[in-house]
Amino acid sequence: MSHSFTNINVHIIFHVKHTGCEIKKEDLPRLFHYIGGTIRSMSGCAYMVGGRPDHLHILTSLPLQVSMADFVRSIKANAS
Repeated sequence: MSHSFTNINVHIIFHVKHTGCEIKKEDLPRLFHYIGGTIRSMSGCAYMVGGRPDHLHILTSLPLQVSMADFVRSIKANAS
């Protein structure tokens, strides 16, 4: 019996649209947790979500059923 295993890890970086805008520091942990939940709901695995008030870093596995563009679009739309 043949089995296959695929693990595609991606590093995603989001930056705020305008340089004068920042995410409040007290809101960051809640946002990180929310993004992790969004990734898990799409069958991904959020290994690390973190960042600073002006940008976010996400290390995650890419689900096989979802294209990269749709995956990132969904994360950004839900985090807005």
